[in-house]
Amino acid sequence: MDHISKLTDEEVKTVCGMIPIKYFRDAFKSNTQKFHKLCPGHRPEKVLPDTVGKLVASHRDDPFLSDVLNNGIRLLLDIVQKELSKFTDAGDDDQTALLRALPESDFHDHIALYLKLSMENCPAEYARLLESAIKEISARRKSVETYEEMKQTPGADTTAALMEKLTALEQNTELEREMHSREIESLTAQCAGLQEKLHAVQAAYEKKEQELSVLQELIDLADLPTESTMDNTYPYISLCRAGGQSGNSFELFRLADIVDGTICLQRQADAPNREKLFTKSYKPTNFIGIWRWRTEPNFNPEKLDYIVSEFQAGQVPTEIIIVPDCDSTDDLKERLTQGIENGPQGERALFAFPVDGKYTGFLCRTQDFSFQNGRTILKPTVAKLPLYEFSDQEIVKFGRSWFYYRISLGVPRAVFPIIDPFQAVKDAVLRRVPWSRMKTWFSRKDTQKFQDLLREMPTEGISGNCRHLRLLC
Repeated sequence: MDHISKLTDEEVKTVCGMIPIKYFRDAFKSNTQKFHKLCPGHRPEKVLPDTVGKLVASHRDDPFLSDVLNNGIRLLLDIVQKELSKFTDAGDDDQTALLRALPESDFHDHIALYLKLSMENCPAEYARLLESAIKEISARRKSVETYEEMKQTPGADTTAALMEKLTALEQNTELEREMHSREIESLTAQCAGLQEKLHAVQAAYEKKEQELSVLQELIDLADLPTESTMDNTYPYISLCRAGGQSGNSFELFRLADIVDGTICLQRQADAPNREKLFTKSYKPTNFIGIWRWRTEPNFNPEKLDYIVSEFQAGQVPTEIIIVPDCDSTDDLKERLTQGIENGPQGERALFAFPVDGKYTGFLCRTQDFSFQNGRTILKPTVAKLPLYEFSDQEIVKFGRSWFYYRISLGVPRAVFPIIDPFQAVKDAVLRRVPWSRMKTWFSRKDTQKFQDLLREMPTEGISGNCRHLRLLC
């Protein structure tokens, strides 16, 4: 665990002073080359504690030093944890165990530092209360120890004044012990209350982390607009359908123009009235995409001006394909994984179905599909897809071809799981470990056992743990 990242430079120096100097010297001797590079002019077996603190604080990002200090901190925390376990095993609750163990630990003068290293999101109120309680316990314990020492080993030179003090201290000791016990009980109760608050804060924090994770996943899959500056070289931009070859160019049939990221059926006012454009870049017949273009004068007055165009790979229109016989997203997923007859004419499409006067669909790209015998089949490696909702007013129609009216779709409403992520990993491993590859190292029987074990391995718990690790990271 990375403890050092939580600490200030002064706290780094403090914790270095708590760790035995022999630990650092042994670590430095194990890698003298790295030590001499960081601390020239010093010998690892003779390095002083102050030098260690300054060295680690000034080079805290160095992997070697950070590993040494993190391991040292872990040893300190392990010692405290062993003491805590002794008290809890004897019947003490967690708070009482802390109050008994910390005054005797290396952290007795640095309670806030201990809490910072051992707990996540520790409330400041809890830290102050625990620190105050331990200081009071230490003071009273010292008073009792002084009394016991004076009582048991009086010197030969004991005076009458000393005996009077000893008698008075003896009379008050039992009262102080009772007060001390009541204060511990009170502080323990307060600590327990703060512990409950801490658990509530941690639960709320984890909930927010989960919400943030979901939001981040939506943002990662969001279809946000790309920056499109005005290009005077190609002043016009249009949605086109690719046609056949014409001479040394390829035909483009102009379906609509693009204005401010929106598909407009009405032609731009200043654009030439050309229904057919041309391009040098090949696209399959009936492919629909976006091209920028311009006209160049044709010196033959009987012919139209030349068309020069450039394909816009960064601006991808979204075709809308309505999948029949679907009443839910599960139905849609089932149809896509089994395969449908209609495939996208461009690079991506919303495969959708109508529901409650609107449409719900998955945004897919051509690389998400395989095309077999005229059918479009979602690949088994696709684990999740962004889910969008849209209305009929957001559809632009060109005969039987439908498109979403904007080039970008924005943030999806949800992310729909197609297959479990761990299941996808299992399937990928199984595809890559056939008998033909495994026979060099294993028998056919052993290979079959391994494959069966992998197939039967449950995914639920592992997937949940993976999501938890993703939140922590």
